[in-house]
Amino acid sequence: MPDQFWSAAECAKPMKPFDICPNCAGQGTVHYVVSTENRTFGGETFIVPVQYFSCERCTERFQTMEMEDSLVKAREMYWAKQCNSEK
Repeated sequence: MPDQFWSAAECAKPMKPFDICPNCAGQGTVHYVVSTENRTFGGETFIVPVQYFSCERCTERFQTMEMEDSLVKAREMYWAKQCNSEK
């Protein structure tokens, strides 16, 4: 059973919208997406928040440098769980 260590507020940080898709140059086709995905780290599965931009024209998904990678988040959740279980 996956563990959750995040809140809706944590993954709802506002992101600057893109007017033009960097992949296909579509105008007004890029949308900000907040979702979750299952990521495995250290043999354990975690439900982690994901943030990305998606173009409805070319279906490309991309992130900015401000967006946290879901595998990095899973690693943080794994270590937080390990530290809490040692207490």
